[in-house]
Amino acid sequence: TEFQCNGAGLTFCSTAYEWLVVNQAGSNAQFKGTGTLNGVAGYQFMLWAKDGAPDTFRIKISDSAGTVVYDNNMGGEFGTTLGGGNIVIHTPKR
Repeated sequence: TEFQCNGAGLTFCSTAYEWLVVNQAGSNAQFKGTGTLNGVAGYQFMLWAKDGAPDTFRIKISDSAGTVVYDNNMGGEFGTTLGGGNIVIHTPKR
């Protein structure tokens, strides 16, 4: 997972995932892991994604002490509407 926010001057790249949860309808996903912020290791992240109309996502990045250094929660639980691209959440075929 890579996230760039040019306005804030940050680039986040995940290095490991701890867990992933997808709701049964396949419309929402949430995952947690660790990564680097502007090339510096030691950060955690939580990401929420919604596959809907419109697609939205939220990312919250914290340092090793748990202090939030970035959170794009601008419109509720699932953050902001995508400005481009789309979110597709796949569910297992049964």
